Order: sequence, then structure tokens, then C-alpha cells
Amino acid sequence: MIRLLPVTPENWRALNALSVREDQKTFVAANLAILARAYAFREYRARALAICEGEKPVGLLMLRDGDDPPCYVLDQFMVDARFQGRGFGREALRQVLELMAREGRYGSVELCYKKENADTRDFYLAAGFLPTGDEDGDEVMLSLDLPHPA
Repeated sequence: MIRLLPVTPENWRALNALSVREDQKTFVAANLAILARAYAFREYRARALAICEGEKPVGLLMLRDGDDPPCYVLDQFMVDARFQGRGFGREALRQVLELMAREGRYGSVELCYKKENADTRDFYLAAGFLPTGDEDGDEVMLSLDLPHPA
């Protein structure tokens, strides 16, 4: 069972030990950099969440508030190479989108991926994200409208 848990003094070291495949390392920041980025963006309600199978960390994500336009931003998302291909990423994405929709501060979420990363593009397109038409260097922006909270 996949759960999203806050990064704590007890689990951050285990998260640092996680890593993507060698051919994916240019597509996502190292986990310590993700944690540092969450701290740096704390004024934007940044949060790093551990993706866990039960209590065992298998990945890490970071989300924050965006301001142009006002939206959620999914800044980082990684699943350790040993746990890829098992549906953990899809389930973690479903849960974080559900979390954002429940919070209801914004009606959409944005993210970006590197142009050459077709696997990530396909992952997010399959989840319903759509290109915004904006690019930032070698990154393509995607957006997803969130359901209104019940």
C-alpha cells in the first residue's frame, strides 16, 4: 500500500539513499537537492513528501504553491530505480493530486519535464496533464485542472 508521508528527522536519510536509474539522473534533482529546494521555497508552502510502501520509502516528491498563474506546482517527483514499473508512481501521483484537490487552494497543478524524457511525458499525459504551450529552455510545461472539492 502506497502512502505519502511528511519528510521527518527520522526518514530523511533513507530518502537520500534512493536514486533513479543512471539514464534518468539528468531528468530529476538529487534527493538532497529536492529537500533543500523544499526548504528554500517554504514561503510558497513547499512540502517534500516521502512516497512509502507501508513504512519503506520508495520515492520522493515536492509540491508548492505557484504564483504565475496561482496554482499548485509539482516541482519534483522520483521513484527509486528498484521500485519503478510497479505502479507506485501512478498511485503516488493519484494521491498527491487528491491531496491538492482536497486542500482546494487552487484549481490546477503545473509541472515541467525535460523534452528528451519521453517516459515522463507519457506518464503525465496518461494522467490527464496537457501541454500549456509554454517551454523554459529544454523543459515543457504541463497543466492539469483539479476537480472541485466536494
